[in-house]
Amino acid sequence: MSKIDLPHYQSLVIKHEGRFVANTYSGSLGTHADQGCVRARTFNYRVYVDISSGEESNFRLIAECWIIQPWSCGGEKTDMERAEFEGSDQGVTDAIDWLTQAAAKHEF
Repeated sequence: MSKIDLPHYQSLVIKHEGRFVANTYSGSLGTHADQGCVRARTFNYRVYVDISSGEESNFRLIAECWIIQPWSCGGEKTDMERAEFEGSDQGVTDAIDWLTQAAAKHEF
C-alpha cells in the first residue's frame, strides 16, 4: 500500500455553472503525531489540474514535491520537483507512483 493517496481526478477538476474549476490537493510525510512538523524534515506534495487551456481534452495533472528541512526559517522549500501527467484517473495513478518514488528517493 502506498504512503501517498490522492483523490479521484473528478475531485480535482469540476465543471461548475458551465466552467471548469480546479482544486488543489496537498499532503506531507514525516510529521510527528504529537509535534506536527516542528523539528521534522518533511516531504511535501501537491497536485492540481492545469485548466488554463479551457479545453478539457488538454488538461494536464501537475504534481509537485519538495522537502522542508527542520531548521528552515519560514518553511523554505528545497529540492522542488515537478511532473506533468495525463488529466485523467490514470494520470492520478501515475502521479501517485511518481510521488511515491520521489519520497523513497528522499528516504521517506
